[in-house]
Amino acid sequence: MSKSKWFSWMMGIALLTTLSLGCERTPEDVEKWRNAEGGMEKMEGWAKSSKEPMPVRERAVRVLIEQDQVGKLQPLFSNMKEGEQRDQLAASTVPVIMEMWGKKDYPTMSKDVKDKGGAVKVGESKAVIAKDAAYYMHPFVKGEDQKKLEGILAEWLSADHQLRNQLGRTTLGQLLPLAGEKGFDGMMEWFKEQKDPGEVAKVIRQHADDNLKKRFAKVVVERAQKDHPKISPQFEVVILETEDPVVLPYLERAIKDEQTSGTLADAAMDAYVRIQGPKATILLNELVKTRKDLMRSVAFTRLIELRGTAGVLQAVNSMPLETQGYATSGDFVLEKDSKYLCNVIKSELEKQKVADIKPTVERMLQNKRWPSQVLAMRCIELNKWSDLKPGVEALTDDKTLVPGWGDGEATVGSIAQETLATL
Repeated sequence: MSKSKWFSWMMGIALLTTLSLGCERTPEDVEKWRNAEGGMEKMEGWAKSSKEPMPVRERAVRVLIEQDQVGKLQPLFSNMKEGEQRDQLAASTVPVIMEMWGKKDYPTMSKDVKDKGGAVKVGESKAVIAKDAAYYMHPFVKGEDQKKLEGILAEWLSADHQLRNQLGRTTLGQLLPLAGEKGFDGMMEWFKEQKDPGEVAKVIRQHADDNLKKRFAKVVVERAQKDHPKISPQFEVVILETEDPVVLPYLERAIKDEQTSGTLADAAMDAYVRIQGPKATILLNELVKTRKDLMRSVAFTRLIELRGTAGVLQAVNSMPLETQGYATSGDFVLEKDSKYLCNVIKSELEKQKVADIKPTVERMLQNKRWPSQVLAMRCIELNKWSDLKPGVEALTDDKTLVPGWGDGEATVGSIAQETLATL
């Protein structure tokens, strides 16, 4: 090769090397693609490319956020190799997110508009984009940066819940697990406002720790006491799923209040017994003694479920001796209830593997309290236990008036005679 050709060849290599070095991308080059067709795909490619200088990658991520392409952040960082470069790139997103959040240009719901059920005009908002970006970036940043993003999410959860749940790409339920304890404060406020709060309660319980669940249980009870007796079906479920003793006072109120719907009262009884266990017998005894409706029979049944044969005797001993303690007309007079209660005694004791219920009924018959005697005679009649006739015969002269039986003139003695006639 001649000297001149060699020199030209070397100069060409030098020029190519110079051109190559001169073509390294800069943040300013990135900006040229911000509004160009296919620009966001370019940003995504540059952001994840370890071959690009870090300032270029940081600017590309910034543009993605500013242009509301925040949905790309999670897959972008998830697929990036963990390490110093990813940490640096993630940290670079926090200043832009904080800057955009600081605009506070999201719509708000005034009390007047809320009370009148009005609509709010929703436009483009940098702050809404920022709260979405905070959600997507929260798992990838660390330390103080993560606390900053948590603060954004908690503040977003603090007010205008119905409106904010519809703004941007993320719902309040999605934000809650990343928003810290203050986020739960906001969600509990939303729970208080919601007409049908079932979904809000579900999200809170799903992500709350034990201490927060206890706090939430108190919020549920406060609202229940306030709304009673107008409890929506959704809220009823929330109340009944509150497995904490703090709910007991409300359950007792719902059980005792005759304005409570039948379904709620019965379900409240189940929940009360489930939480209290054997201690529920105090309330059950009171209901057997004082109620003149279906609740008496329900409490009677629960006593047997809890205590077996001892529950039967406890229940009949709780039935009042005073005639005014019984209904004298309608569906829950003692004559009708007696058939139901005898069937309950038999079926519930059989469930508990009591082979022979006759001894229990015989003890009821020997009891000195007339409600126990009358109920025992009904059970003897239904089961055709003629071998218990002597005990029934011993009551034929008893003149104690039995309310809600026959034509209103029935006595223990007349019921004994009717029973003997059927045996």
